Amino acid sequence: MEKFKKELKEAKNPWIKRIGEYLLSREDVHENLKKEKKSLKECFDYILIELSKKCAKDGNVGYAAGDDEEIFGMAIHYYDEDDIKVGKKNFTTNADGSADAKRLNKAAQPTKGKVETKVTVDQEVIDRAVANALDNYKREEQEKKKQKAEEAKKKKEEAKAKKEAEKDNNGQINLFEIIGDENE
Repeated sequence: MEKFKKELKEAKNPWIKRIGEYLLSREDVHENLKKEKKSLKECFDYILIELSKKCAKDGNVGYAAGDDEEIFGMAIHYYDEDDIKVGKKNFTTNADGSADAKRLNKAAQPTKGKVETKVTVDQEVIDRAVANALDNYKREEQEKKKQKAEEAKKKKEEAKAKKEAEKDNNGQINLFEIIGDENE
């Protein structure tokens, strides 16, 4: 589990972080996260490859997407199965940073005999988009932590108030609490 937590902590990709945080939230997969031959990066590659296969099969060439439930399900499957072989990606994507401007610009160059529109990709735009996604992810995580802290504080205050009420009653039964107050 320490290897997994270290990988998650060192991950810069917001999508990998989101998948890793989800897996950590699932106690039923903690044992599988300890597998030495598995890695969070390879898990992400597995998901990207599987999504691209699905999209190609459906005729959706040029993009690949999946909803959270599908992606998280693939991540759990990756860690469940010991015999999954993650192949090589035959595509580039902004999701893992392999679609850098230099590589995309080279791929967009017209080939001999074909007239194509040249596409120019700005690496700074890609980097900003990834940085913004990571910032949004961090902001969401901070909001979740803040909300949990507020809920914990509220529960603690309620428990304290209940304890004080019990202390004030000195162990006596309050019939009004049992049958309800008629003035309410």
